[in-house]
Amino acid sequence: SSAASDVYKRQIRGNAELLKETKLSDEQRSYVDFIEKNSTRISAYAHALMEVNQSIRTEELDIKRVRVPALAEEIGALAREIATAYGRPIEESIHTGDGFVSVDYKQLERGVQNLLMNAVHYAPEASAVELLISTGENTLEMTVGDYGPGFSDEDLKRASEPFYRGDKSRHSSTHYGLGLYTAKTVAEFHHGYLKIKNRSSGKGAMVTLILPLEPIA
Repeated sequence: SSAASDVYKRQIRGNAELLKETKLSDEQRSYVDFIEKNSTRISAYAHALMEVNQSIRTEELDIKRVRVPALAEEIGALAREIATAYGRPIEESIHTGDGFVSVDYKQLERGVQNLLMNAVHYAPEASAVELLISTGENTLEMTVGDYGPGFSDEDLKRASEPFYRGDKSRHSSTHYGLGLYTAKTVAEFHHGYLKIKNRSSGKGAMVTLILPLEPIA
């Protein structure tokens, strides 16, 4: 909870202050200063992770069976809104068959929104964001692509871990590295999964949220 997060922050700061009252070398004092200054950031990280985990609980999901074409249009509208808000062109391709998926739309929207914001965050300024929605034999696939530097080999292994930010985002103290982790969590609560790869051209990343299709009958 946020209360627990605040307790941890106070404990860290309190212990750091006590250490500063002892005899320390210059190097040791610099370490204590670092701990004290970063206690707020550590608390914010913990709070952010707890918010993600607490906001997506199985018992709280409002699952509804919806037709794929209607859902795809709603996701397309969400993507257009975000692209417009950030001044990004959007390349959109929606080709789905009929069928159903069982989803909590609010949570699914949150997952896709995180993919879109991740693309905006890493793509070059004013470059396009791509949205691809399609159905396979048993799956609904929603892909968000960008034309940025793409994923490194380490990113491909770790990008959906909580708090993993990669070298490209370390300049940002407010980007907690929870976007892909949140999308992965949303997918898994819907019995789906997240697929992360680079474009075949090598220029840009592609992240796909995959959900199971249900029979029409």
